[in-house]
Amino acid sequence: MAAREETGGGRKAVVLLLVLIGIIVAILVGLKAKGRVAVNRHVDGLGSKNELVRKDAYDNLLALGDGAIPHIRRALKEQKGVGLGVAALLAGKLGDKKSAPRLMELVSDSDIVVRRNAISALGYLGATEAAPEIIKSLDAKDRLLRRNAAWAVGRMGEAGKPAVPKLIKMFSDKKQPRDVRQACANSLGALKDPSAAIPLTKVLDPNEYDLAVVAVRALGDIGSKDAVPKLSSFLMMRVAGGGDYVKQASPDNIPPEVRKEVIVALRKIGGPKAKAAIKRCAETTESTTLRKLAQEALKEMEG
Repeated sequence: MAAREETGGGRKAVVLLLVLIGIIVAILVGLKAKGRVAVNRHVDGLGSKNELVRKDAYDNLLALGDGAIPHIRRALKEQKGVGLGVAALLAGKLGDKKSAPRLMELVSDSDIVVRRNAISALGYLGATEAAPEIIKSLDAKDRLLRRNAAWAVGRMGEAGKPAVPKLIKMFSDKKQPRDVRQACANSLGALKDPSAAIPLTKVLDPNEYDLAVVAVRALGDIGSKDAVPKLSSFLMMRVAGGGDYVKQASPDNIPPEVRKEVIVALRKIGGPKAKAAIKRCAETTESTTLRKLAQEALKEMEG
């Protein structure tokens, strides 16, 4: 009798377990279905006329990561206009290299926003096969298209090197918008071509702070010792109204963050002259922050 009761109890436990499993499966299936509906809603939202809806869709799909890639690929086929442009940018941000062929097609799309974002996406992917088309876009009339192309070509490695003369010319052209010139400087640093060193030093001027910071970083990345004399001079410069040294008059003082970038660049470049400039800064600057940074740079160079 006891044995039969135990068996009966065991059967009930199995039944309850199966019921529980069924409930869990049903919940998971329901959640998955809801997830698909939510993802599809976000994909549809990429083309919304409401900017907030587009941003919400973009943020959610980006947060989804690799799980969003199949849906983005579908959007690249089905969306048009702004939705297609946002999908293109997402493909790049998510690192979907299999989307590169479609993105290359979009570089010639009739919609300017799609072209801009396709170029940016190819830059994020480092799609070297797209370099020739991106280099052509450096001559575009649209400012943002030129800026995006200037930025993207710097992510192409050796394939981007043919753009260096054009990037130098654009960077040196004061008629170019500043954001375009900054993108050129960033890419010249990324491509590490020594021929860009001297042109980049020409904006190390108290009146060109925004460009100077980008140029100094690029010079550090390039590592050309040809830039050391100008970087050293700029580090020690004082302008009217304050600073550490008197060398050139100007209504504004050179911001400390610019000098910090110069110290970092000189440390990266290295060599006796760069070291001497940093040492002089450490010994004579009145800025505690700069002195500490210079001393740390010297220790690293000596080590």
